[in-house]
Amino acid sequence: MIAMVSFTYAQGQGREKQKEKVDKVQKQEKKNDRGDKEVKNKKANKQDSDEKKIEKEAEKAERTDSTASEGNAYGKNKGDLKGKEFGQQRAEEAKKMSAERKANAKQKIEEQEQQIKGNEEKIKNARDKVKKQKEKGEISAEEEKAKNEKINKAEDKVKKMKETVAKNKKKIEETPLEEPEME
Repeated sequence: MIAMVSFTYAQGQGREKQKEKVDKVQKQEKKNDRGDKEVKNKKANKQDSDEKKIEKEAEKAERTDSTASEGNAYGKNKGDLKGKEFGQQRAEEAKKMSAERKANAKQKIEEQEQQIKGNEEKIKNARDKVKKQKEKGEISAEEEKAKNEKINKAEDKVKKMKETVAKNKKKIEETPLEEPEME
């Protein structure tokens, strides 16, 4: 019996060790499950971030597609032209555009000069009218003074406009004319 007791006792210890081993294994499995969950979460996050990166790249591509029509990508759509031919065509187009802008600026200046002449005539007529009204006694000295101040302000504006137009006209005249190409 003694031997049996010790045998059973030994078997009991084995079961405790087995329980301990089972507990350790279960703990490790829980850790692994947690780790797996973390790994799964990390993978999910990584997939989300990968998807976000792909979306961002797609957005960038869309932006570049939409901005491709904007800006000066002169060499992108050459058509059949190559190198020197394309450059010469671009230069010719640039010269035409410059000449066109210069012509538009000259026309605008001419319109402004006509407006200045019209305003000067109006000012002259207003001065004459005020003078005649004063002589006839239709307005008092105070009214004459107020009207003359308004006329003087209008005259100052016309002078400033004249100066601006003269400056712009000089600037346009100083710009060299486009010389024709020599072939």
